[in-house]
Amino acid sequence: MTQNLVKNLVIDRKYRKNGYGRELVNLVENFSRIMGINKIIISANTNRKFWEHMGYFNDEKILK
Repeated sequence: MTQNLVKNLVIDRKYRKNGYGRELVNLVENFSRIMGINKIIISANTNRKFWEHMGYFNDEKILK
């Protein structure tokens, strides 16, 4: 299993709540799929609700 670590993904306050974070995460996930990465791990415990909404459980997401 190939893994990718997302360490620092921060959206400036003026861009929050506009979907930019979701778009950025989707870009990272799509790029990871193209590169053959099938598991992403986040290392920052920030905005837990956002990451859970994006499908991450226990700081990990298996890409399909």
